[in-house]
Amino acid sequence: MRSKLFELFDTDNNGLFDFAEYLFFMTLLKTDRKQATSTFHRYDVDGSGALDVEEFTAMMKDMRTQVKHATGMRTGLDTGVARVDEVGEGLLDYLFGPKRNKRLKLKHFHSFLQTLRWEMDDLEFKHYDYHNVGSITPRDFGYALVAGSKVDHLATFLQKVKELPGREAKNRVSRAEFLAFARIAKHGDGAFQAEMKEISDSGAPITREKFRKIAKRTAGVNLSREVAKIVFDIFDVDGDDSLSYDEFFNAIITWK
Repeated sequence: MRSKLFELFDTDNNGLFDFAEYLFFMTLLKTDRKQATSTFHRYDVDGSGALDVEEFTAMMKDMRTQVKHATGMRTGLDTGVARVDEVGEGLLDYLFGPKRNKRLKLKHFHSFLQTLRWEMDDLEFKHYDYHNVGSITPRDFGYALVAGSKVDHLATFLQKVKELPGREAKNRVSRAEFLAFARIAKHGDGAFQAEMKEISDSGAPITREKFRKIAKRTAGVNLSREVAKIVFDIFDVDGDDSLSYDEFFNAIITWK
């Protein structure tokens, strides 16, 4: 699997991220729209609506310290890498041109972040769709969902995933369904999460059909009944056929 955007971070072109490359990549991938906007405006010191290469480099150093999982020091990891804030030449060429004389507008920065996230989602889907048939099993979709679960929930979730249909499954999850779910759970503007929390806090049940309607109303995403069933099979911990905000979002890291 090839990714042009991945190669922008693989600065030495060896097919791998070194630690500095990984930190920078994770900073971008984990930065939400609201945080990106506020940080961008803070470094747009002249109010022009665009950053030059020096302002962008300083902004990325600041963002790395704000984003969880994007700094080794927060986990006690002493890597000995001195250039943790170095921005790859390939990415600077991509955003500012070979002569570094272009300026980066906020809308273009948001577009780049969105494209990066979507490409990573697509690569993740292809990882599970190793036969390239355009769909994956419910079990593989489940593994994708729980891959970033907190440790204290992981064993429970993995057991539920193992109980999902594998190769024998009659109903599979398509690429479009996989990416649609990623859109609301990972990359939305928070409207889906906010309504889920509001309903959950009110004590009202969130059934499978209501879950699908929230996704449609807040993000314009049509979740299939099969996808909703998989989500409930894994995250409806108490088995009451209702999903709470805590059961779903608070148990997840990378899908949050």
